Amino acid sequence: MKKLSTLMMLATAFGFACSDQQFTTNVDLSLRVIHISPSGNSESAPIDASIEVSFNQEIKETTVTSETVFLEDVTDMNHIVNVPTSSVYLPGNQDAGRAPRVTVTPNNNSGTPTPLGYSRLYRLTLTTGIERVGPPDGTLVANVQSVFRVVDPPPLYVLLRVPGPDDVQVPRATTLQASTACPDGSSMQTVVFSESVKQAQIDTDGDGVWNATDRSAATPSLLQVEDRDTGLPIDGSLAFHREADLTECVEDTPCVLEFVPTSLAYCRWQYSQAVGVTLDGG
Repeated sequence: MKKLSTLMMLATAFGFACSDQQFTTNVDLSLRVIHISPSGNSESAPIDASIEVSFNQEIKETTVTSETVFLEDVTDMNHIVNVPTSSVYLPGNQDAGRAPRVTVTPNNNSGTPTPLGYSRLYRLTLTTGIERVGPPDGTLVANVQSVFRVVDPPPLYVLLRVPGPDDVQVPRATTLQASTACPDGSSMQTVVFSESVKQAQIDTDGDGVWNATDRSAATPSLLQVEDRDTGLPIDGSLAFHREADLTECVEDTPCVLEFVPTSLAYCRWQYSQAVGVTLDGG
């Protein structure tokens, strides 16, 4: 007992007596980005990727603008292109385990969603103009940027050719489409591609006709149609349309190329005639 009393006296003498002390803890209230999709440095984002940014706190919807959230095409750093987008803020839901987030949708300046470009490099930027819901008020702690790359396109291939390669006994008068040079109708070569094609690679001057101009262009047409017996090219009209409804070709839908000879000598395929149709893989 005497020993315990001595220890208590020593503790008092050296200031170790118990007493109430006040202290303050620092709480980090900074607004931060906690997740971005597609993730930074992604190399295979789909063209219809859902671009989302999650935050650690609720933010003021009015501060989500084209000035504080924007997307750029940075494939060519010497020619950075702003991508029109619309951004929507979605409040968090603790019960569902969902953080506050902003979705960013590319569009064509008219509000219509548009896909990202194949093989393109994009940069998403969020600035300190984004504010948290107070109190206390506060902004994003720093500008945030995320760069991602969109997947390469699937290979383009030919689904169908009519007449097909090595076809024999092709009817001489397959009158499928009228032609001004052939008033009684014309034979036709039809090629169905797996998706939209760059028409300028086939019809180089865009006049709807395949002729000497296309064959002698600085970048010649990838299409070649010739009489295999004489080696001479066969001029003709060109038409592109969707396979389903004859409307304009668009990405990810089968695209039809129709070639109709415009020379009177080929209004109808000649008996025993060999015709070559070639599409270079450009």
